[in-house]
Amino acid sequence: MLRKECNNSHDYVTQDPELKYLLETIMFHYETGVRKDHHKEDTSNPQVKVAHESDYVGQIGNKYRTGNNVPRNPKVASLLLEEATKLNQKWRYDYIESLSVSEDKFDRKKAFMLCKKYSDSGDSHSMMILGKMYRDGVGTKINKEAAINYLRDAYEAGEKNAIIELFEMRHDFPSDEIMGYIKYEASRGNEKIQHLYVNELINTQNYTELKNFLDVGTKNNDPNCTAILARCYRDGVCVSKDYDIASGLYFTAYENGCKWALNEAIILADASRDDKLIKKIVEQISKIKVTDTECLISYSNLLYHNGTDSDLLQSYNIILPIACKGNKDALFRLGQMYRNGRGVNKDIVLGTLYIMLSKEKGHKGAVDELNVLIPKYNNSLDVREKSISAMLDLNDIALYTDELKKLCLSCIIEGSGVAALQLGIMYKDHQECDFLIPKWLLRKAIVEEVSGAEEKYTELFGNEIIFE
Repeated sequence: MLRKECNNSHDYVTQDPELKYLLETIMFHYETGVRKDHHKEDTSNPQVKVAHESDYVGQIGNKYRTGNNVPRNPKVASLLLEEATKLNQKWRYDYIESLSVSEDKFDRKKAFMLCKKYSDSGDSHSMMILGKMYRDGVGTKINKEAAINYLRDAYEAGEKNAIIELFEMRHDFPSDEIMGYIKYEASRGNEKIQHLYVNELINTQNYTELKNFLDVGTKNNDPNCTAILARCYRDGVCVSKDYDIASGLYFTAYENGCKWALNEAIILADASRDDKLIKKIVEQISKIKVTDTECLISYSNLLYHNGTDSDLLQSYNIILPIACKGNKDALFRLGQMYRNGRGVNKDIVLGTLYIMLSKEKGHKGAVDELNVLIPKYNNSLDVREKSISAMLDLNDIALYTDELKKLCLSCIIEGSGVAALQLGIMYKDHQECDFLIPKWLLRKAIVEEVSGAEEKYTELFGNEIIFE
């Protein structure tokens, strides 16, 4: 069905062999594979067939629109999303979006005209998109008055996200009306709008209104308002700074459903360095089953800084499974633990390796940390590699000293696959994180095409691979 529609409705596609081939390939895969799987529900129902066909084509179109696992191609995206829209109108917004970002001004004009058509028929989401087009000059000339009118109409017709776009235009229009909309939505518990409203009150230093708004929300058990009020007590905004009150409000907000409040309560205690407050927070958290990764990392950091032996052991036990999953913050903290010997036996080289791994995963603080940790040698890389080989040729396990590990580490920093292989073998019995460090080092050696590295990896770990 779709192949026929494509050929009839897009004469210009046949003039572009590359696009035609791509479209035909997509439909071939659909008709020979995906169609069979999707139609298990009811192969005799034409509506089911059309629905699955539109979903498949629409999803592929969005991949080309966003560049998700395929090269970004707005023209292909528009073709596919247009066909999906013909089969199911739910794809019309994606189709309009693909046209609106096109480099072709005629595509942008088409997006505007389509949006105007849907908007005139009473579609609130199209009204919002049209308002944004007038605001940004997409497919039409910039007209801020028209933009505000359409955004207001969209909001009043039920498109709540239009209020956010209106808020962005508060300086182009008498803001009292817009702020009235914002306050109304904020008072109804819209978390995103609440943050917008609160930030605007802080920026304009309207602290009386801020305090009144948050007090009312907190009294009505609004968890987000309660957590924001906790921030105010933490920072001394519109109220006197008071960490005890802040921590209590954070936990109240968390108990009422504000997930981010717990993490901020932990960070507050950690930053305060107040033993009494830390003890209070730790006692409260011990009664809660914490599952959020960010909260667990913050709690581990709090215990790490708190300093008792039991705290350090608990900090290690919390951070270890998170590090095993490749979390950059957990890897960094684990590296610091080994470097400083807090909660684990001190191993500067192993600590540095974990911090290096956290750097590869994108940890911003790892660079500065490594500048301090990396050992410095005057000899060239080639000389050091030969020294490593000569020492290992003696086949004496007693030579696996910290100094030899540091020598290997200095070479790995400069890209030595040979040193990575040898250090990986030295740490082959280090089972922490499912042999994470030795696997990582041996794979570095494989990438550098070191002789025997792949065989050694297979010998030690089989076909398992390190996390991506």
